[in-house]
Amino acid sequence: MQNGQVNIRYWSGDEFKLSSDVALIRCGGHLPGSTVLHWKSGPRPGGALFTGDALQVAMDRRSVSFMFSYPNLIPMNPADVPAMRERLAVYDFEDAFGYSRGRNIIGGAREAVDRSFDRYLRAIAAWRDQRRARFARSLAVSRLMSGHEIAKISVPWIVPITWRQRAVTPARNSMR
Repeated sequence: MQNGQVNIRYWSGDEFKLSSDVALIRCGGHLPGSTVLHWKSGPRPGGALFTGDALQVAMDRRSVSFMFSYPNLIPMNPADVPAMRERLAVYDFEDAFGYSRGRNIIGGAREAVDRSFDRYLRAIAAWRDQRRARFARSLAVSRLMSGHEIAKISVPWIVPITWRQRAVTPARNSMR
């Protein structure tokens, strides 16, 4: 910030109390300083969480998602999600207000956010397991190929490159 604006107050740490009822929470996310606002008494009983873009209320308005880049659909680093969950765990809220118009969870937001944390971490774990399995398969195939045991493999997609080239490359003199 230039010229030290008087209306801007810098803060550090994981929480900044604006009043006894309202707090900013640095929950991290796509940026290390991503912040949500917790209003203990909220506009309705039970409290409210204003998520900004740290947590995105999904289209179904029953869950939230965690993204590194929403415009580019890049998921958040899975290592950052448990830290976000831990920082939000001590706050009670019944409603969550997203930054997109109409994307709010009215009633049951705490449970929806907790379910979303679980769902996200399960999905990332499944994706990692699939990637590891693919890597193990490709490693096994490359070991077989490097050991000149290709003739023993009966998988149709493992074909020497020269055979593939003959199958897909048209004859050079076919236009004459």
